[in-house]
Amino acid sequence: FAEAPAEAAEAEKAPSAAGAKRKKRWWLIPAAAVLTVGVVAGIGILFGLGRELAAWRLLRTYASAGELSMELSVSVDTPEESYRLDSDLFRMTVEGKRLTAVQRNGMYFWYSGGTVYLDNGRGYSADALFPANTALLENAVTLFRETRVTEFESQGERIYTVIVSGDAANQLLNSLLPWADGILEDPGEVRLELVERSGTLYALQIRGSAVFTDLSSKSLPATLTVSLLLQGEKPLPELPQAVRTQLLAGSSGEVTELDEETVGLVRAWLRLNTREPLQAEVSLSANCGPLMLNDQLEWTRSHENGEAVNRIRKNGVTRIYSAGTVTDGDGNPAAALGATDETVSQDLMELAYRACMLGQPRRTERDGLSIYSLRLDADGMAELFATLLPDGGTLDADFTEGSASVTLRDGQITDVTLRASGTVRLLAVSAPAALNAALRFAGEAVSA
Repeated sequence: FAEAPAEAAEAEKAPSAAGAKRKKRWWLIPAAAVLTVGVVAGIGILFGLGRELAAWRLLRTYASAGELSMELSVSVDTPEESYRLDSDLFRMTVEGKRLTAVQRNGMYFWYSGGTVYLDNGRGYSADALFPANTALLENAVTLFRETRVTEFESQGERIYTVIVSGDAANQLLNSLLPWADGILEDPGEVRLELVERSGTLYALQIRGSAVFTDLSSKSLPATLTVSLLLQGEKPLPELPQAVRTQLLAGSSGEVTELDEETVGLVRAWLRLNTREPLQAEVSLSANCGPLMLNDQLEWTRSHENGEAVNRIRKNGVTRIYSAGTVTDGDGNPAAALGATDETVSQDLMELAYRACMLGQPRRTERDGLSIYSLRLDADGMAELFATLLPDGGTLDADFTEGSASVTLRDGQITDVTLRASGTVRLLAVSAPAALNAALRFAGEAVSA
């Protein structure tokens, strides 16, 4: 009986110890909850970092590639006017030097460092007069590395998105501005989308809004849309020998300073080439022995859903050419009016543009107009002949005099004229040959 109190004491202690154990387990629950929340949050952060790193690494791979082919489209729309700049971009490495070739409006511009070279080897400082947007991928690498990235999948595509505003948006939009007549200010949110297909970069798309202020201080709301498409199988262009020579000369390569007259002409071409839509009255004539031409047509160039649309009206009949199809004014399938009607106006514009850029036009002033004139070389005259008379290859034609003129009023191109003269040999007889083409552009963007 003496041991009974001790057993009772032990019995009283036992529940107390069990209770203590149960208390400790209850304290573990909030700790486990906190740990769980922390793990979930950590996983979320890791997934977020994973998205950012995945997008950043994909962009960095392409931005650092030695060879790359891309297609760039930049559009700016205001309530009064719209502008569009389409270019093919080619990243190349030539004897250890990085080079970007930009093809637009029928000619190549070769960018290296801060210099842009033309096909004839003439070099200029790369600036707003020679827009390239060659650093678009590099700029996107930084933004996708420093900005929060979201991700979603749609129809087999993985799309990474960042949204920027403030100074970052302002710098991005103005780096994409495709002409030298104004600036974009007060941007709202700018959205960048990186589109991945099967682990490869397919496209980089940018959308944003801002206020466009032109050189006259007129301000208009504007939207900007950019599409950069990767074209993996498109062959790289051949580098002209004159450009190669200048490029390998490095810092000793010659850089030409544009005078005020030439700056005005380059700006005018930039305005004309980017106007959307563009309208012109076109007159074509040729007298080359058995081949004759005398056409008058109205031409409107625009874009719909990313496709070029050429609207031609000739002899009271309208044809609309787009994406390999021909329709009438009501949208019904129709036959083409002529073999070259769809392309002749654009081809003539590009011929005149190349002549001005590669030649040395002289300016004269008359009745408030600035008229730039230059001689067409043998290649230019041959191209004019082939453009106006594509079936003239069998003729023995020799053109010895050619000219191009561009007329400006208030900084806008109103007229472009191309001429060539020479002889055509028929059996044992030589006869005079003449080519004439004139484009008169509307003073403002017009509705298509």
